Parts: sequence; structure tokens; C-alpha cells
Amino acid sequence: MRDSGRDRDAICRGGSQSAPIEARIAAIAGRQERLITLEQLLAAGLSERGVRWRVKQARLHPAHREVFIVGPPNLTPRGELKAALLTLGDTAFLSHRSSIAVQGLRPIDTRRIEVTVIADHTPRRPGLTIHRTATPPHRHEVRDRFGLRYSSLPRALVEVASTETPEELLRLVTAGIRKRLLDSRALRETVDRHSRRPGIGVLRSALARYLDPSDRKSELERSFDAVIGADPRFPTYQKNVYAGAHEWDVVFGAHRLVVELDGRPYHAALQDMDNDRAKDIWAQRHGLRVMRITDFAWEHDRTRAIEDLLALLALGGWLPRAA
Repeated sequence: MRDSGRDRDAICRGGSQSAPIEARIAAIAGRQERLITLEQLLAAGLSERGVRWRVKQARLHPAHREVFIVGPPNLTPRGELKAALLTLGDTAFLSHRSSIAVQGLRPIDTRRIEVTVIADHTPRRPGLTIHRTATPPHRHEVRDRFGLRYSSLPRALVEVASTETPEELLRLVTAGIRKRLLDSRALRETVDRHSRRPGIGVLRSALARYLDPSDRKSELERSFDAVIGADPRFPTYQKNVYAGAHEWDVVFGAHRLVVELDGRPYHAALQDMDNDRAKDIWAQRHGLRVMRITDFAWEHDRTRAIEDLLALLALGGWLPRAA
């Protein structure tokens, strides 16, 4: 750290300049998860000697190169991510698994933070996994939210395509669409822009499986039959019943309830959604309740789906026997 040659810092000794400098430091750190860079400290009025003094007094704690924590040295997971970005500059962005975690599709792993930099060489920072690109990302491929820059979900899927299993890629595609973080068109466009990257074929296959969920719907139907059909709390039901020009997956006729087993959380085509709405309206007009169960909900929140199904049957007069 160079010494700028500024005065010895009245701030180091609590002099008259201390209060405004303290206020500037607090304001900057308050916007950055209690973090501040060396450049920002100098701009706030400290000298490099003053920075060293504050580190010695444990008022500043080094987080990464030229990045400091103001106050106690512990950081939140979001603070760890912010520190990684600050040490690598304004054009850096969280990528790969870290981007996926920021968007809520995985837990944040602060032991392996992945960041991409736009540079002609790869900088080194202990504790960070740094990727490099010589080409600035497409304008739709980087997001900036909550003070963090990160790969869009389509780009993040491209980034991890070569290291994830086909099933995990399918799960991420499904979860991303369910959370409204992803649509199939944006993913296709991003895949096309990165068509030569490793793993793109596997990612294309995952998207194709999502868009044609017939196999997954069959799996959902088999699992539904295995669970509900064997549970004594449920009445018998019919399958694949035609009524009102529509085919219904599961019908509890005596209890005025139909269940649709959807092989994906949201249909890709507007026509599919319109057809579903038409079916639901027809059912309501004829005094039927409709419950839709997606493969995602059945896999990840099955207990709630079963409880909801029992509650709707009870509205139709069913008194379940003990399990």
C-alpha cells in the first residue's frame, strides 16, 4: 500500500476532520454490506497511513485485496459475494454456480465463490474461483440487482452446462421457469450465442425435455397412482376420462373433483395455457373443482399436495378413513 503523503490524519487521533470522514465511510459501507475499497477510503479523506492505522486498531478488517470490512469482521453470505466483486472491479460479475445461487436455485456456497472478469489475463484472489472472458457479455446476459452483478440465468446455465448432470440441468430449467426467472425463448437465444461452448448439447437436450414433457408426465402419473392409489385415506378414482370435449387425468366423480397432472410447472406455448384455462372454466361451469399438480410440486412439496387433495375431497363430502 503506497503512502500518499497526506497529513498524518487528524482522523487517526480523533481530530477535527474525523467526523465528516467517519460519516462518509459509514455512508459508503452502509450501501455495500459494510464493505469499502481502498480507493473509496482515500476518496473519503483518509491517507494510506490512516488506513493502516485503522487496520491495526481493528476498525477495518481486510476482506480481499484492497477491500475492507468496516466494523466486526463477520460478513453475511451476500457480503462475501459483494467483497468478491469489489476486489475485481466494476466489470466483474458473479457467474456459474454463484449466479445460480444468487437467483435462489441453490444455497450460496461462500467457500467457492465464482466470478467472471472481462480481461486479457486472469487475476488471482485467494478463496475465489475466477473465470475470464475477453468478450463483454451480451447486454441481456448480466443482471444488476441488490447491489450485485451476476450472470442472467440463461447465461449461468450455459456456464455450468459442461459440469452439471443432465438431470440437474433439467431441474434448474424447470425451477427457473417456475420462479419466472427464465423463459424458453431467452434460453434458446443465449444457447445460440454460445453454441460452441462445452456442454451446450446437454443443455439443449434438457430444454427439449422440458418442452416435451411426455415422459415426465408419465412418470408423474405412475408416481401419483403408486402413492394415492395405495393410500386408504383416498377414494377410488377414474383415469383419462373424456367430458365436455376434454380429457381429464384423474376424476373423483362422486366428490366432484378432477385432478390434472402437469408434466411441467408452466406450459411453454400460449395455446397450451389457453387450453388449460378453457378446461378449468368448463369444469367450474359444471360444478367441478379442479386441482393441478405439477411434477415439480409433486417431487418437492408432495406432503402439501396430498393435504390439499384431501381438503378438496372433503369439500365434496369425502370422509377419509385413517391411514
